[in-house]
Amino acid sequence: MTPLTPPARDPRQTRHSMRVVARAKELVEAGWTTGETRKLLAQEFSLARLPSATTIRSWTEPGYRELHRTWQLKCSQNRVAAPAPPPSALTPDLLLSLRVEDGLSYSAIAAVVRRFFGEDLTENQVRYRLTERLGAPKNAAKAAAMKRQWQEATA
Repeated sequence: MTPLTPPARDPRQTRHSMRVVARAKELVEAGWTTGETRKLLAQEFSLARLPSATTIRSWTEPGYRELHRTWQLKCSQNRVAAPAPPPSALTPDLLLSLRVEDGLSYSAIAAVVRRFFGEDLTENQVRYRLTERLGAPKNAAKAAAMKRQWQEATA
């Protein structure tokens, strides 16, 4: 039967011996500050990595570990908040109206789409969508003429 292997551990985390933990508790109880305790532990045990002030406080202050974990959870939830949803869906009709009715250039449409809808389209991608897929005229003058036709048809 093969022996069980321990679970993988984060290499950034240093495990300190119980002697270091006990000595840290003794020093804090004797009135040493957290910074002074770190320095004394480094001298006594010649540690390659010093325990952080948070680690020493979690060893010595009852309830601090739980308080620190809830604070970390709160901060991590604030950082990973989802971005605001776009105001509405980007539809082909909207793209056509920006080009034909409003007379915007391809680069201007790309900027509007990027800013308000969160899609990172380039000027060429907008041009392709409008001309090849939707049949909008490539020429701005033709787009203006098309706009006038639409206005006359709807009036």
